[in-house]
Amino acid sequence: MVAGATAPPTAEASAAATAPDTEQLTVISGHTVIISEEGNETTYSLETPERSRGRQTRYWRASASIVRTGSGTYVLPDEYNQSRFDRALFDIELLRSQGQTDATTDEIPVIIRWSSDNPEDASAVLSHPGVRVRHRLDSVNATAVRISKSETRSVYQALQENRDVDAVLYDAKVSL
Repeated sequence: MVAGATAPPTAEASAAATAPDTEQLTVISGHTVIISEEGNETTYSLETPERSRGRQTRYWRASASIVRTGSGTYVLPDEYNQSRFDRALFDIELLRSQGQTDATTDEIPVIIRWSSDNPEDASAVLSHPGVRVRHRLDSVNATAVRISKSETRSVYQALQENRDVDAVLYDAKVSL
């Protein structure tokens, strides 16, 4: 080989150079959004984990609506409850910009707004092993929590079923 010359690329190197960049982002429903970027095109797919006894987690394609607006791209699972869950919890562009990919964090910051001043069933949600209470927000009758991404499916179900939960909002980072 001549000094300064480079070796021809291997098949593996060529494949890696043309492979799309992918990221994973677990949303509050427990689904994983697979984000693939190739050139100027971004595609989204939604998968749901299924755990088998003694085996690795397997993922299955899930049905979702992908809604692109001027303010974001939303990947909404078919079972999305829009009356209770903030749409921002499914805004993939917002979540990525706030460092919420699975490679970056293992928790989702949310605010749970209660339907009454003294919710009877709040402890059922707040004591869930996948919920870490940050602080109480008495002025708006809510609690700021972090939800473990490994427990999102069961926490989502608990939030869906709890009669004292009025709304679940994304606790976004803001700059002043």
